Amino acid sequence: MSEQQLTRDGVRLLGRLADIDRDTLRFGPGLPDHIEYADHRAAQFRRMVDDYVARTGIAAPDPDTDPAERPEPGSGPPSETLSLRAERIATVVWCTGFGPDTGWLRVPVLGSDGSPAHRRGITAVPGLYVAGYPWLSNRGSGILYGVAADAVRIAQRIASDARDGRAEPSARRLTEIQPVGALS
Repeated sequence: MSEQQLTRDGVRLLGRLADIDRDTLRFGPGLPDHIEYADHRAAQFRRMVDDYVARTGIAAPDPDTDPAERPEPGSGPPSETLSLRAERIATVVWCTGFGPDTGWLRVPVLGSDGSPAHRRGITAVPGLYVAGYPWLSNRGSGILYGVAADAVRIAQRIASDARDGRAEPSARRLTEIQPVGALS
């Protein structure tokens, strides 16, 4: 995954959610450090592969630059605030990494183990969807190469809900999903 390509594709990356104040989300400042670390590790991995190819004498073409990693000028630092209302955001896609961390969520669909109750990725909370969980809808749902089918289906549902007005943001919904300690 390339931050540069995501930017070219129109994706706006934000840091870790730190707080919600009515319709304004506030993010921590750590995203640039995480991107720098990911770029460093990707370069390190490519060097390891190149070294292995050279050391073992494998006949391989010269390495080339991944087009996805071309620099994207002017992307600037990420915003640390975002107004859901001003940006007309009705749905948030939350990426939690390789292991879910739902301990900060206060929604009525979490079980005692923190897993969200859902039906094929759709929860009972309007606008709250999940993906990447094992057996979400099939055996491959919880792995990188298997999540795509669920992601497409859930994205279609999000678009449908938005078209049909089922995902309109409201002050009530904004206070239903909140980090621990926010909106006291």
